[in-house]
Amino acid sequence: MKHGPVRKVRSNGFTVVGEVSTAKAQNVQFESSLEEGFILTLNFDPDVVTIKDQPIRIPYTNVDGITSWYTPDFLVHYKNRKPVLFEVKTLAYLRKYRKELKARFDAAIQFAKERGWDFCVITDKEILTQYVENLSFLLGFQTNEPTLAIVNRLLTSLGKPGKWTPQLVLELATSDVEKLDSLTCLWVLVIKDRVKCNLKKKLLMNTRVSIKANTGSNFLRFPYK
Repeated sequence: MKHGPVRKVRSNGFTVVGEVSTAKAQNVQFESSLEEGFILTLNFDPDVVTIKDQPIRIPYTNVDGITSWYTPDFLVHYKNRKPVLFEVKTLAYLRKYRKELKARFDAAIQFAKERGWDFCVITDKEILTQYVENLSFLLGFQTNEPTLAIVNRLLTSLGKPGKWTPQLVLELATSDVEKLDSLTCLWVLVIKDRVKCNLKKKLLMNTRVSIKANTGSNFLRFPYK
């Protein structure tokens, strides 16, 4: 059964809140830059099918012995593994509130187990900052429709021997407009997994790019593999 989030995220005055529209879920809420980055990793993860934010409320007994409710950040469904409930927090937050969080997380582990799911806590240590920065950049090209003639020219050129880079791609163009279209097409081909590059390193004009083999993916599965 499809359902929306059980709560609306709100800023406490110190956190960044908003929504990310992705290919795998529309208007996914986040209430920290860390959550926003994690959504991007999920969006580009080839094994992810759907992402639901604030998916469900789980009852638990808090440190004062009172029944309360806990809402994990995300529920993610995969092609080749069981669904996972995710909580995204900084290590500093987990250390500061570990006593209060233990009861919530214990309840979430049991709740997930009863449904054949997993529960996982994700921290800032586990989210690759440069990888997320690159994904944020590429997301801006996700809806672009590349010019077929330029796509074919790029793929033909990249299939030839040589150490190809975005700068060399630009040098193939004959005008400023064609240069812009060529660079846009290149990043679209990266998004579509037709051109290979190392997304763990900052994307620059001298980044090595090449035709991608039929196996594998530019994008990492989480935990990063």
